[in-house]
Amino acid sequence: VPVPMGLVRRWSRGVDHAGLLALGVADSLHDLGAIRLRLLSRRHRPAQAALPRMARLTNLRSSMRPRVGSLQSIPLLGVRWKLVRALRRAHAAGRPAVIVLVDDVTTTNATLAEAARALRDGLRRALLPLPRPQRRALLANVHIWVAVAAVTDPNAARHADDHDVDPPLRFDSV
Repeated sequence: VPVPMGLVRRWSRGVDHAGLLALGVADSLHDLGAIRLRLLSRRHRPAQAALPRMARLTNLRSSMRPRVGSLQSIPLLGVRWKLVRALRRAHAAGRPAVIVLVDDVTTTNATLAEAARALRDGLRRALLPLPRPQRRALLANVHIWVAVAAVTDPNAARHADDHDVDPPLRFDSV
């Protein structure tokens, strides 16, 4: 699942980097049953790059929403069906359903946190038509992972009067 880019930003850049990365991730994991779905959409907001951490969190609040829609949403029934089918297959096989959120760059994780919130909301909506016990079992089996191409140092763009920036993330190789 690529982290969505607003239409204005995509038009100005000419390419959706997270979308291209998500395509590569899905292609490389195809033998494991991976599928690429655009489950999130995003409203236009000011660029995050020059904002301190707290302003980033406020800027992104409710900026993303699930695309899985309701049962009356005819164009999105195919997305809902693919998602529910993938969750059911993983549950029946006794393995977790792993959803990978893909983004090109992260600094403070504010965008990833908002995308994960919208994704969880979308999963709950997509599974609403199912009986409650089945819905709970499928949701308990979902793991959301994150794949990011680059992690930037939040202190590099820090303003002199900002004191709310987290230290850079550290990742261990697996």
